[in-house]
Order: sequence, then C-alpha cells, then structure tokens
Amino acid sequence: MTVIFISIVLISAFIAGYSVHRMAAGAGLPRLYVLLLCLGAALLGALHQALLSIGNYYDFRSLYYPLLITAATVVLGTLVLPWALAYDALTLILSRFFRNRFKSQSFKLWRHRLTRLFILIYVPLALFATYEGVRVPEIKAVPLSYSALPEELSGLKVVQVTDIHASPLFLQKRTAAIVEKVNALKPDLILVTGDQSDGTPAARAHSLEPLKNLQAPLGTYFVSGNHEYITDFKEWMDYYRKEGLKLLLNDNVTLKVGAATLAVAGLPDDSAPSRGFEGPSPDQALKGTQNADFTILLSHQPRHAAEYAAREDAPDLILSGHTHGGQISYLKGVTANANSGFVEGLYQLRHTLLYVSDGSGLWCGYVPRLGTSGEITLFTLSSK
Repeated sequence: MTVIFISIVLISAFIAGYSVHRMAAGAGLPRLYVLLLCLGAALLGALHQALLSIGNYYDFRSLYYPLLITAATVVLGTLVLPWALAYDALTLILSRFFRNRFKSQSFKLWRHRLTRLFILIYVPLALFATYEGVRVPEIKAVPLSYSALPEELSGLKVVQVTDIHASPLFLQKRTAAIVEKVNALKPDLILVTGDQSDGTPAARAHSLEPLKNLQAPLGTYFVSGNHEYITDFKEWMDYYRKEGLKLLLNDNVTLKVGAATLAVAGLPDDSAPSRGFEGPSPDQALKGTQNADFTILLSHQPRHAAEYAAREDAPDLILSGHTHGGQISYLKGVTANANSGFVEGLYQLRHTLLYVSDGSGLWCGYVPRLGTSGEITLFTLSSK
C-alpha cells in the first residue's frame, strides 16, 4: 500500500505541476511566476491525495474546504494534460521544420494568445466539472417492464444508491441529503450496492450515520464494494452488525409482497479474496431464489453480469455501480473496456436486465464529471 500511496501522490503532483507549467509558460508569464505556479500546483495535487489517504484513518472533517481547492487543482491538471502534451508535441515539430519562423516575435505572440484562450476555457471547465462531481445527486427514474410479472409486484418502487464514497470531502451533510431524497420517494425497497465509504469505521462512522434513517417497508440491504476492503473489512462487517444494517454477502432474503415473493441476493466484491475474505459465489448467493417470483442480484462491479445472466437460476435484475459512468464522456470507452463492456445504464442480457448506475458519489481522489451526473435511481416495476 505504501508504494501505491507514494505513486498516486507523485503522479498527481506531476500532472498538476506539468499542466499548470505549460499553461503559465505558454501564456508568456515571467519565469519566476511560472516556477511558483508550477510548484504550487504540484504541491496542491500531492497534498490532495496525501490528505485523502491519511483521511482513511482519521476524521478530517475540518479540511472540507481546503480539499475542494486541492480537488479542483487535480481536475484542472488532468483536463489540461492532453492539451499540454499535444502542445509540446506540436511545438517540437514546428521548431524543427520552421525554426526561424518559430522563433519570431509574431509567432510567440500567437502562441501566447492561444494559450490564454485555453486558460479561459479550461479553468471554468475544471471548476464546473468539480462542482458536478461533488454536488448531491439527482433522482433518475428508470421504469422496468417484465412479462409475467405478478400483479402484486407491478408498481413496486425500488431505489438504488451506490458509490457514496464517504470521505473527508463527502461528509455527513451530503449523506443526509441523499437519505432525505431517497425517503421522499417513499420506496418499497432500498438497495445500496457498495463503496459506501473510503476509510475505517472509526473515521467514517459519523458520515455514514444517516444511512440508519433510510426507510422502506421491505427493508434496506447493502453489499460491499472494492473500497471497503482497502482498510479493514472485518471492522466494517462488525460495524454493519452493530448498527443493524443488513449486509448481504453470498446470501439472500425472500420478501413477501402480498401473495408474491421477491428475492434479494447479494455478492461480496470481486476484490475480497485479495484481502483474505470470501469472494463472490453466485451459487451461494442465488441458492433457493429460483422459487421466487422475482429476483434481484446486487453486485458492485458489473464485469461478471453476463455470466450471472447465463445461469439457469439467473436473476431478473442485476444492480451494479463501480464505474461512475466513466465520469467524463471521452473516458466512457476506457471504463467500459475495463468492465466487460458495461459502463452505465440499462443492458439486456438474455432474460436478465442489468443496470449500472453512474453512482451517488465517486472516489474523491478524482472527482470530475463531464457528460455524466451522479444519481439516485428509482426503479418502478411493471408488467408488459
């Protein structure tokens, strides 16, 4: 973990420092100012990752506003990086083929004006992307139609919340706002599909306390995400038991809705075995669910959804998160490739529907959203 931590800090520092350096130098600022801005951005980028990582073990509530500044710096660096690399490559080419013209005062002036234009675009864009990443998610309504759905289940309201990522940047106030929005929907069932927190229960219990106020007649059920295993998952299991939160790990519950039965099955995250815990076992999780009228499977990562849908006891609906919708439009393809082609929204897999949520939060080491929005998902079941 120490190597990973140092690598993240150094990479973040380099990206922020390099990107700001290219903007400042390209805009024609004096060398001293360029150096100071570069070092300042690198320091903020490194500080952001360092504080978040240390914040896994400590309650850093008082650092909320400083972390907003460092988060925006990281976002700016990553958004500018492709342009900065392209700028340097183009500069190298032009300096070789048009050496004399490239050194002319008029060409330098043109470069300065172009860079300033990019600054006017990218700085507001970074601030907007940061705001989109950290704001409280909106409600997204997703109707689901099934043939042969029992009449008692038609109209059933199921809410999915995923990837809350409580951290020194996502505090109790934000979690409480999510809970308030969920309860206002008056759902029949609430399902929380992993990555509730970044850090230990000792550091994050305060931020997750509002989850105890989630209200639904059929109950609220949780599964683990990969981030719960980064610290000590045994502590998290003890926390869920102590707080009366129902964690489904290779297990299921059968709920009665009138004369109909609804099964909810849950899998631990794929990363569990690497931390010494039991990995996902669909055989265990779905045991006995074939007798239910409708089955929902909770799996934080969507990458194995096609395998689950190919089973004889395949669930009717799989709910996942993890991808954050790719966060930025041009990253969706990369995110999809890392998750068996699944990145966001609804997918038909044989007789099973898979829904991959954009997430109610995201990992605060990298918070931008452009072309995606955080969501609290409201599913309403109906018969075709």
